Amino acid sequence: MAALTGASVAQGRDWLEDLRHANLVQDGDGVYAMHDLLREYARRIAAPDEQTEAFNRLLDHYLDRVRAARSVRYPGRGGDPGGPPAFTDAQAARDWLDHERVNLVAAVAEAARIGDAAHACALADALWLYLHEGGHFLAATVVHRHAADVAGRTDDRLERSVALDHLGIAYQLVGDYPSGLRCLTEALDLHRAERDRQAEGRTWSHLGALEARRGNYSAAVKNLETAVAIADEVDDAIGAGNAVNRHCRCWIARSRWPSSPGTRRRWPSR
Repeated sequence: MAALTGASVAQGRDWLEDLRHANLVQDGDGVYAMHDLLREYARRIAAPDEQTEAFNRLLDHYLDRVRAARSVRYPGRGGDPGGPPAFTDAQAARDWLDHERVNLVAAVAEAARIGDAAHACALADALWLYLHEGGHFLAATVVHRHAADVAGRTDDRLERSVALDHLGIAYQLVGDYPSGLRCLTEALDLHRAERDRQAEGRTWSHLGALEARRGNYSAAVKNLETAVAIADEVDDAIGAGNAVNRHCRCWIARSRWPSSPGTRRRWPSR
């Protein structure tokens, strides 16, 4: 309520209580719901510019909260949003993300539909770790497909490449390997066009992981060795570690140890 109206949190709570006493909303353990007809009525009486401003405030609110949840649940892996902690611990952050997941997916979809690439792509990127590590792969395909589409429509090659990387991994994890390969290949082309060697190396690593899941170990090893070489070139320790780990898993799956002296030598330290 506060985000939609631009009011303070206290004022938003007061308005919700007024609506509850009038039986216009229902309170379910601090979460308010309203009938679809009432929601539609509110949409019809609001001027278009009021709706746009309200939705922008809601997207800003969601983005701030998701980034805050990410910083608590995955410290050091997504940046620090700054300010006082919005969640008491990682479980509280996870609970909020779980509760709002459907709304967050819908928010990305609506932002993409209206052409708001900035919000759609930022929110999709902020959700990546949660959706990926939480096993919400189908939701991830929806979120990152919308982000990739709107970035393409607005000719934002950087955001499209990021979204396609995430989408390719999500497709891989739901077993849609052709779609995953198509997304990662386009992402690779975009990274090359932007001369982003670190991103290019990491996408080679993702392609290696995809080929390994398909059982195409020869292609996987080739892709991963390319990823390791690029990671070394740009001093990307995280990218190199991930690629070496995947590379050795391929050889283990084939019941063979890496023939590359460089990979063998690096394995104990990674």
